[in-house]
Amino acid sequence: MELVTILKDWVIPVSSILISVWFAASAKKDADKANELQKQVSEAIKGWQAEINRAVFEQLSTSPQIIEGKQKLAQIEMREKATAVLLEVLKNSDGSPYENTERLRTIGEIAKGILGQKGHLEE
Repeated sequence: MELVTILKDWVIPVSSILISVWFAASAKKDADKANELQKQVSEAIKGWQAEINRAVFEQLSTSPQIIEGKQKLAQIEMREKATAVLLEVLKNSDGSPYENTERLRTIGEIAKGILGQKGHLEE
């Protein structure tokens, strides 16, 4: 009975503790490998998503409609700035009537060039 008692009291509990520690260490090692693999997959996905986004942005930026829209926006902004300058010049016209007439004529010519020959924004 002594052998059974030694097995029951010492060998089985100690070996079960050792096996539990081994399983825990193995599980930790596998979890670390899984986390590393997950990071690699995540970085790979982010990489190709960034490439797709960059390609789509470049494709859209070279689209004729986008380019035309940017040109029209630039023209509108330029006209707004020029109009503001012209209005400021008109406010500050404090010379003789002849100077003011010449200044207004010059401003009119500039305004025709900016706004188009018909006197309104070109479409």
